[in-house]
Parts: sequence; C-alpha cells; structure tokens
Amino acid sequence: MAMNTKDQLQLLQNRFNNHSHQTNGFTWDYTAATDDEVLDTTNVFQDTIDGLSDVILQIVSPKDRTLVRKQIAYLNGLRHRQSEAWERYIADCEQRTKNTNQWVSQNAQ
Repeated sequence: MAMNTKDQLQLLQNRFNNHSHQTNGFTWDYTAATDDEVLDTTNVFQDTIDGLSDVILQIVSPKDRTLVRKQIAYLNGLRHRQSEAWERYIADCEQRTKNTNQWVSQNAQ
C-alpha cells in the first residue's frame, strides 16, 4: 500500500531529524571517524536524499535552500562513507569465513 503525501513527508522529516541528531546538526566529521563509528549511524537511504532534493527544496523558502543543499551534500558524503565502510566490513567477514573454512578443512578429523 502506497503512502499518502502527508505520511511520506513525515517519514522524510523523521529520517532527516534522526540524521541531524546523530551527526550533531550535520557537523560530525565522518571523514575522520572509524568504520565502526560510521556503521553505528543510521543508513542514509537514497530515497531520503531524493526526497530532500525533489520535495523539500521545492517547499522551503529560497533563503533556506542553500542550507538544505549543504545538508543534502553532507548526507551524500555520509552515504558514500557508509558504503565504503560496509564494503570493508563485508570483505573482512568473507576473509574470516575463508580462513575458518580453510582451518576446518585442514584440521578436520
């Protein structure tokens, strides 16, 4: 069942507020954070960025658009950093699994 516009805006606002809270008002330096710290943040979904770009920029006053664009850019950067951290995490898990399987095959009785 598709959400109505009011529910979509509420979801977008909730996601935005959550990201704002977790990043101390979009000031947290995620580029200097460890992968674990980055992975502890809520995933930035592309539809959140799209909603900010497609909807929110249309309804905020022109004087606030620069700030919203900066917040969108911040979320894009955080999303990219999250993707990199997840890639490393998954690669590490795969390597550990490979090492475990190798050890088991060599030590199985």
